[in-house]
Order: sequence, then C-alpha cells, then structure tokens
Amino acid sequence: MYRNQSASSDRLDILRALGIWMVLSLAGLSLSGCTPSLYSIDMRYQPSGAAVTETAGGGKVRITVATFEDRRQTADTMMIGRVIRPTGSQAVVAPKYRSPQDTVANGFKDYVASLGFTVSGDKPRWNGNIAALPSEWGDVLIGGSIDELDVTCNSGLAKTTYTSQIKLTVFFADIAGKRIFYKTTAQSSAALDHVFFSQDTMQQQLNKVLAAAIEKVFEGGKVQRMLRERAASKP
Repeated sequence: MYRNQSASSDRLDILRALGIWMVLSLAGLSLSGCTPSLYSIDMRYQPSGAAVTETAGGGKVRITVATFEDRRQTADTMMIGRVIRPTGSQAVVAPKYRSPQDTVANGFKDYVASLGFTVSGDKPRWNGNIAALPSEWGDVLIGGSIDELDVTCNSGLAKTTYTSQIKLTVFFADIAGKRIFYKTTAQSSAALDHVFFSQDTMQQQLNKVLAAAIEKVFEGGKVQRMLRERAASKP
C-alpha cells in the first residue's frame, strides 16, 4: 500500500515538474521572440452609459471647446503609458489617431452636445488671455489642462496588472463677459488584475477613466444649471 501511494506521488511530482517546465518554456519563447516596442491604442471618450438629461433651451447657447493644454511632467506628450514585461524591459504606449489634447477636447464636445447645446466644430488654441476672447467663439468657452494621464500594464508570468489615471483642470468662461465663471478639477483612476496581457484591455481601462473624469465635471448638475441660466437670458 505504501509503495503504491509513493509511486502515485512520484508521478504527480513529475507531472507538476513537466507542467512548470512547459509554462516557463512557452514564456521564454514568447519573451525571446519579436516583441513590439510601441503599442498604439484608440484613446477616445466612450460614454459610461449614465443617463444624460438635455438642458432646456440649451441650443440657444453656443459653446466652443478649446484644445486642452498638456501640463504633464513628460518630455514626450505623445507618450500616454508603458508596458512593463516580465524581463523588466518596457514598451511605450501612444495614442493611435489623435493627441491627448484633442482627445480630451473631443470628449467634452461630445458630452456637451449630448446635453443639447450648440457646439462649435472647431477646437481653437487659447493663450489664456480672458480679455482677448474672440466673440466668434460663441457664448461659452470650455478649456483647461491635462495634469495627469497614464496607463501602465505590468505584465508578469502569472498575473497582469493594469493601472490607469487621469486628472483634468477644467474651466468655463463667459466670452462676452470676459470672465471665468466656473473652474474645477476632475480625476479618476482604475486598477485591474488579469491573467493575460491584452492591448484592448489596456485601451478600455484608459478610456474608462477618461469618461469618468469628463462626466464628473457635470455631476450634480451644477454646470448644467449655470449654462441653463445663460440659455434663459438669451432672446
């Protein structure tokens, strides 16, 4: 009886050893193969699905969204993250179609349009001079800065961890009155553990925090009320 149990245990040990060897061999082949030094992801605003209520008379207010300034502490503003491999080597993550500045501005344009406001098709650059706001930009200017923006994938042999974060400074300016009537900061972060590395998952995680940050600006309806007041004052 003892010999049979011992033999069975030996076989299990051999099978375990073979399984571990196969996993490590496959990982080694993958790491030694051709691995990309750059990952491009489609960074864009995707609504979270939260209910959006149109602002009554919002179409009367003309809104321009300026291109956001990138104030991250980075030498390369097209770098939005990194993939860290089990070997310790790293690959850069970059936006696939448009810059982070344009992506954030486009996100605000889409959200404000969903509220029923008239939104300019342009995304002008603004130098911060309130007195020089051109009247052709409409009634309200939305602008601001990207203070933090990053997605990092730490890819291990047994687990892959995705972390993403974003922080925005956002202001709303009365173009005719030449003044900023509201300024706020919105930030969001997320973390996810998974078994495998996926470029699509990395993209989803970054877009998730982007949507959350944009929608936080309008949470509670404070901004909508201020914009509704402007709509009510127009003939």
